[in-house]
Amino acid sequence: MQKALCFVAALLLMACSSEENVMDEAHKVNVGKGITFQFNEEAFVPGTISKKGTRAAQTPEVIDLGNGLTAEVALEPDTLGLSQTRAANPIPDGHYKIYAIDASNVRHDGIDGNVSGGVFTANPPGRWELNSGETYTFVCINDAVVDNGTSLSYTYSHNQTALQPLIGVTQHQVSNMGDDVVSFVMRHQNARVRFQITSYTAPCVGAKINFITDPTIAPCGVTNYNLKGTITGYLNSVAAQTGDFTPLTADKPHTTSSVTEIYKTSTNYLYYPGHFQMFMAHYVRWEGTVYGKHDIFDDNNITHFFFSHQATDFLERNHSYVYNITIRPSVLYLFSDGTVGTLGDKGSRTPIGIVVKEKTSASDKGTACALNAGLGIIPWGYRGTNYFIAGGDGSFDNMKGYEYTYTTNYYNPTAFTEYGLPMATTPPAEQQILLPTYYYAAHYNPGVPVTGANIGKWFLPSAGQVKLLLKRYADLKEADMPTDFYDFWSPPTPIPGVPINITKLKKVFTDGGATWVGDQWALSGTDANNHSISVAMWLDKAGWNYESGNLPYMHQQSVYPFVYF
Repeated sequence: MQKALCFVAALLLMACSSEENVMDEAHKVNVGKGITFQFNEEAFVPGTISKKGTRAAQTPEVIDLGNGLTAEVALEPDTLGLSQTRAANPIPDGHYKIYAIDASNVRHDGIDGNVSGGVFTANPPGRWELNSGETYTFVCINDAVVDNGTSLSYTYSHNQTALQPLIGVTQHQVSNMGDDVVSFVMRHQNARVRFQITSYTAPCVGAKINFITDPTIAPCGVTNYNLKGTITGYLNSVAAQTGDFTPLTADKPHTTSSVTEIYKTSTNYLYYPGHFQMFMAHYVRWEGTVYGKHDIFDDNNITHFFFSHQATDFLERNHSYVYNITIRPSVLYLFSDGTVGTLGDKGSRTPIGIVVKEKTSASDKGTACALNAGLGIIPWGYRGTNYFIAGGDGSFDNMKGYEYTYTTNYYNPTAFTEYGLPMATTPPAEQQILLPTYYYAAHYNPGVPVTGANIGKWFLPSAGQVKLLLKRYADLKEADMPTDFYDFWSPPTPIPGVPINITKLKKVFTDGGATWVGDQWALSGTDANNHSISVAMWLDKAGWNYESGNLPYMHQQSVYPFVYF
């Protein structure tokens, strides 16, 4: 009887043990078969620049290239090709490893496998069990990241074709209810930088760059992580590097246009570890041609340009930067076909004007000054005055040259009565005797056939329009401008004048094939008292003056027409 009871008890114990095993098995999930892994590659984001972490571009450092050009240099946030949506980006094909950390920070070794077309296939044996209902921190790494058992690490390589490190971390509660999905967002552990030349009306041709870096001061050669992918520190410097020449490619083919097209000629991305400082890239050599100037970087200090003023902060992983060098043309010319550009890129085109205001879009309106004066030196007006025009506001910002030339809205009835003349019914553009400065401006002939349909009618420029020309090409500064015009015939002593670089201004005209014929320019409009106005240029000064009274002799001056295009 006692033996029978013992046997029954043993059976009961076996039954209980079997039931517990069944329950344990019911709470286990074979991850390799019970969970689907999905992967997205996190898009790079525009790099932060300042120590405050803003995404504003730095103030460019201006460098004289020594050949009539200047370069504006700055490290900037890069937005080229960055995703503007939340659409998924598939991760690169290759080998990946996945493991999990439980709530007690115990590691559960997982599985490895290969991703192809975004689909993960585990390698055999592929069996990995986790407890259903528990939340784990899942970690995924690619082969660029080393699993040390109790930590992770990544060692930077200068080899730009090397595998770029990716780490994905996500928390997930495991379920045995089926259709369990763990999604990883794989984050880049390097930063990336493009080197770019920004130019206008034409790209940089044949551009190449190489540079030498010093060993880094701040450690960034090895990045260490805990098992959850959090950075714990950096070790070792990045060794000195001498790079091969890297080509730059323009973002679009060169086409001539009336619009000042912007061209960006750039390298592919170069990768650097997080915590890298760009000022370690000390010495840069460039080759290339822009605006017809060959190898413009070899004869100036950009050849050995220090980055330290522009990039003293650490680069951030998964951030994208562009080291941008903006080279602006010193002069833009308007050509007879209606396009704009530099003389170095003119080809068979013929310049007829100097661009004063650029055209930034097809719907915009550009402004240019004629290369040559209309008929040289001509009289001021009927009996020496253009007192027949009124309605000027006396402003140096007046931009109504076209309206003064081609409408009848600004005639002065008092002057017509005073001279016993009938009121004019045609605009100043048709008044050869009464207003020759307006007439010859409107009938200007550039000397070559004009084929550009976008080129409008020539007109006598106003004070504000000529001021734009002097600001752009003669270094006139707004702060130096006077508050009013002075009397040409009774000037104060000394004669007031705004500093300008007249030698530079004349060169703009003569380089375009013109002859400088006069330093007294007629202006359309009037001062606040209906006096005719002009600007005299002498000894690096610009004198803004008016004609007092109706003088009975013929005052001679130059007419340099303007035109919209």
